[in-house]
Amino acid sequence: MGTPDDASTRAEPGPPAAAATRVADLVYPLTLSHRGGPDIYPENSWEAKTGSVSSGFVPEFDLQLLADGRTLVSCHDPTVDRTMTGIGPGPVSTKTVAEWQRARIRPAIPGGREGRPIFWDEVLDRWGGRVVLVPELKDPAGAAVFVEGVLRRGLAPSVIAQTFDWTIARQVAAAGIPTLFLSHRYPVQTPEQVLAAGIGFVGAALTGWSTAEVAALQAAGLKVFGFTADTVADATTPVALACDGIFSNDAWLTTDSIAVQSGDPFDDGVRPFGMGKPYRSGGAEVLTPSLRLAGRKLGWTAPTGSPTYVRAPWAGVVARPVRISMRVHFGPSTDQGENAGLVLLQHAMTRSFTDGAQPGQNALLFVVRRDGRLHGWVYADGAAAVALNDPDPSSPALVAPGAEGVVDFSVVLEETGARLHAQGGLTVADARLGGDLAPPDLGLVLRWPGTRAPGFPGFISDVDVAPLG
Repeated sequence: MGTPDDASTRAEPGPPAAAATRVADLVYPLTLSHRGGPDIYPENSWEAKTGSVSSGFVPEFDLQLLADGRTLVSCHDPTVDRTMTGIGPGPVSTKTVAEWQRARIRPAIPGGREGRPIFWDEVLDRWGGRVVLVPELKDPAGAAVFVEGVLRRGLAPSVIAQTFDWTIARQVAAAGIPTLFLSHRYPVQTPEQVLAAGIGFVGAALTGWSTAEVAALQAAGLKVFGFTADTVADATTPVALACDGIFSNDAWLTTDSIAVQSGDPFDDGVRPFGMGKPYRSGGAEVLTPSLRLAGRKLGWTAPTGSPTYVRAPWAGVVARPVRISMRVHFGPSTDQGENAGLVLLQHAMTRSFTDGAQPGQNALLFVVRRDGRLHGWVYADGAAAVALNDPDPSSPALVAPGAEGVVDFSVVLEETGARLHAQGGLTVADARLGGDLAPPDLGLVLRWPGTRAPGFPGFISDVDVAPLG
């Protein structure tokens, strides 16, 4: 089977320390990253699976055969038309290995990065026996190729094969491979028939099953996985909570676990991360869970949209003197903000920052613009923001308009005044702000330029808070 030429040169992430390597070792309830998380990454791409595995989620694949009848690849739809670029339209089954190597997968949102398509043998080479894999089998011919490959490599203990086809499910289970039988409604097969076929898992549509039906299968000894969650509300319905696991299109959003690194799936040295509860300016929208990875559901929804703020509870109370630094990644998309930075907000863990005058709001706002201007404002109880400096309009741009670039931004907050510094490429900007700026009990809040998981335009990384006293 052919694999992409660059496969051996790409960074290879290891599984998380606590990740199960065998189906028998899975800990329930678990989250399965459906198609790798198409709300976050290019659908069914290597980047999607890498981000999912590095975050501790069980990766799910859709497997189909290419034209040679031997090569399994990952694609959900019968055709490549919706998700792929760099390849002619038409059914997956008509494409060659060479065409698949050249193709790319469309980004999850406009302005994001394209992904690299997947060969199943490459997945087995990289993760076989190291990560539990959950592929979906679409047709009998593909199922036969799949079974042969898994058995030849001795990987049956580390794979759960899923299918909506009862005949395929029985055949795969008979080969000794753990099997998940998917059903939009409670299956016509009894729990006893399912177990007698050697099938240990059943997939239940979250909108088509009841909690009693889930419980009946569990009482018989079957594990039940719900499909598919897009939101926290989906993941917390009674049916979803009754299941032993759920498939999610945004596992970072729907899991209630702490946010974790997603590795470096785009090989660009960037490791985005999650932090405290994010919210929109004005407090109109509060997103949950309290910790999550930065994803497409945050940030700018239009060029004139309001910025997203996110608490950073790990920073604690920020006492002067202190240096706060971060790396701002400006993306090429026009659908994002032109600045980013931070807020030092009094009582940050019990209130939200709002652009504009608000009773009881005491805060400092510092931002860096891609055009090189550094700004500072102070908010005092009930009063409108007061500018702390008059930025130099002749400042050279740190990142060109509409371009993608990285700016290192820092704020040194002293007993009286603050020093702002930014560097983008070879361009440097500095500003000094005077006055008694800071009220007590300040908490750190980050101001996003438009957030993303890896591959999306506009995000913040490498945040550091260093006391200087």
